[in-house]
Amino acid sequence: MSLRRYCGMAIVLGFGLAFNAVAQDVPPAAEVTAAPETEAAPVMALSDSNEPAMPGDASAGESKSAVCGACHGSDGNSPVPMYPKLAGQSEAYIARQLSLYKDGSRVDPIMVGFASTLSTQDMRDIGAFFATKAIASGIADDSAITDGPNAGMKFYEVGQKLYRGGDTVRSFIAVETRHAAFPPACPAMVLAGVAIQAAPIRPSAGSMRPIRPCIWNASAPARLGDAMSR
Repeated sequence: MSLRRYCGMAIVLGFGLAFNAVAQDVPPAAEVTAAPETEAAPVMALSDSNEPAMPGDASAGESKSAVCGACHGSDGNSPVPMYPKLAGQSEAYIARQLSLYKDGSRVDPIMVGFASTLSTQDMRDIGAFFATKAIASGIADDSAITDGPNAGMKFYEVGQKLYRGGDTVRSFIAVETRHAAFPPACPAMVLAGVAIQAAPIRPSAGSMRPIRPCIWNASAPARLGDAMSR
C-alpha cells in the first residue's frame, strides 16, 4: 500500500470518528406539546344596525320624528323659546347631533333617552325631514343695553352687527360667514328666539363641552360678554 493511499485512509477514518463523537454529544430533540385551543367567543347579534346609512328619506323621517314635535314643533318650528328650531337645519347636522347624544358626547337627559333608540339611518331620515321644512320667524330681544360700550343700543342691533360683520377687536370673523361656510359642522342660525340662541353659547365659554362641533365655539364665547351673547 502506497504512502499516499495510507494517509488518505487515515484522514477519512479521523473525520468519521470526529463526526461520530459530535453526533453523540447532541442532546435529543425536546418534545413539544400543543397548547389546548381556547373556546371560541359566542356569536351575538349586534344591538344596532351595522349597515352603512343611506341618504335620509324625508318621508320615512316624518313618522320617526313624531316624538320630536312635543318640544320642537311638528314642523320643526318650536313654539317654546327654550327649545331650538330644527326646521331648515341640514340633514347631516341633525344626524350628527343625535349621534353625539347617543354616544354620550352630548349630555341631556331628555335627548339621550330619545337618541339611544335610534339607528344611524333613523337619524338621517329625521334630519332629512326637518331639512325640508321652512323656518318661521322668531322674536328678537329689542330691549336696550344699559351699560358697557354698547349702552343705548338694542340687543338685536348689536347682535346683527356681530352676526354680519364680526368683531375685529375680539379677533373673530362674522358669525354668518362661519355658519354658511362650514355645514354640517356649524348649524344654520335660525331665528329661534333669544333664550335658545344665547344659552348654547354661554356654557361653552372656558370649556370643551361639545354643545355644537363648530370650530369657534370653544374659544370665542370666552371673549363675549352677556350682552354680546344675547
